[in-house]
Amino acid sequence: MPCGDREEGVQATPSSLPGPAPAHPAASR
Repeated sequence: MPCGDREEGVQATPSSLPGPAPAHPAASR
């Protein structure tokens, strides 16, 4: 569990994706 910022995105999306990226795919879906 690295920095909390990434953790938030990782929870919604797989760890494979970077931190800032998950925010976009999550919103699209």
